[in-house]
Amino acid sequence: MTSRRYCWLLFWGTLLGAAVIVGSSLSLDPYGLFLQPRGAHRQVFASERTSKYLLARRYVPANFDALLLGGSISSNWNTQLIQHPRVYNASISGANLSEEKLIADEVLAEAKLRWLVLCVHPYLTMTRGRKTEYMTPREYWSALGSLDLFFVEGSKLLVDSGLKADHHNEFGDSDYTSPGKGAREQTDAYIEERRRSGKPHHMFNIAPGALDDFRDLVARAAAAGVRLAVVYPPVYKPRFDVERGDWEGYWRKVELLLPPGTRYLNFNAPQFDAERDDFANFQDGAHLRRAYADKLVLRIGALLQD
Repeated sequence: MTSRRYCWLLFWGTLLGAAVIVGSSLSLDPYGLFLQPRGAHRQVFASERTSKYLLARRYVPANFDALLLGGSISSNWNTQLIQHPRVYNASISGANLSEEKLIADEVLAEAKLRWLVLCVHPYLTMTRGRKTEYMTPREYWSALGSLDLFFVEGSKLLVDSGLKADHHNEFGDSDYTSPGKGAREQTDAYIEERRRSGKPHHMFNIAPGALDDFRDLVARAAAAGVRLAVVYPPVYKPRFDVERGDWEGYWRKVELLLPPGTRYLNFNAPQFDAERDDFANFQDGAHLRRAYADKLVLRIGALLQD
């Protein structure tokens, strides 16, 4: 074979391979970017940050009229339980407010939301800026062919074949409930350490500029006529009792940024003390078991009714 013939074969082979990859990506369209997104069923199979960021471009605006933002605390809140409005759970495990704001910006640019629901936890403002290389505009083109897309499509195939557990649904919920061994003992040890030291957990430290992101998000929602609801997730009561001043101080800082008319639901209020005092409702001192999270979601649904 001559070198010229080899080069031509390599060129056409590469072109054909690229066409197959792009054609497959367009037909599968795992993020709802290219085909008609309304009424489609799209969910996270892998690469949660990339998936939710790209789903926010067209899929979420086409199918939902409310958005829940949060970190791992709210990522297993099944918003499918709320009949109206349709709420997409954009919470991401390990995310901060900067990353959640990237998702909200995409949705607000494309849709008229009715509600923006903020699950406010200090972890969201402990850091600022993207925590990974993901969630950037260039990922739109990677949806036509990339290593991440390969993992997403491979994970979908495994889920469809029953070879991998399906932890997500089309509402963005992630059923990750998996309490660690010794969670109760570790939580009790943390509480005792906090009681003896008197030092706040480092998550209560607010990163420079993090509240600016919060302020910008609230302002953009208000400018778009989106109503705002703030949810303070429940904290295991014995832990909350030794950290009460830290939590209440943090909430006061947040509430200074919120406009009149904001609706609040604080699951650490006295009427919820009995259920917060039951460690069976928690995976640890903060993350919730699925059954308890479902109860909270129904209460949030009631909060969003006109």
